[in-house]
Amino acid sequence: MKGSYSISYADAFALGLAREFGGELVTRDPEILRVTGAAEFTVHPIPEE
Repeated sequence: MKGSYSISYADAFALGLAREFGGELVTRDPEILRVTGAAEFTVHPIPEE
């Protein structure tokens, strides 16, 4: 993930785990939300208040 997208190591780790184990992410992180269209995992964005 880190090599394919301009995201932090921690974000790449979380995305990699979600992809590897079929997990889902719940986040408001704009870096993660930006790459979700090209990924094989589910991300549930937290709405802004």
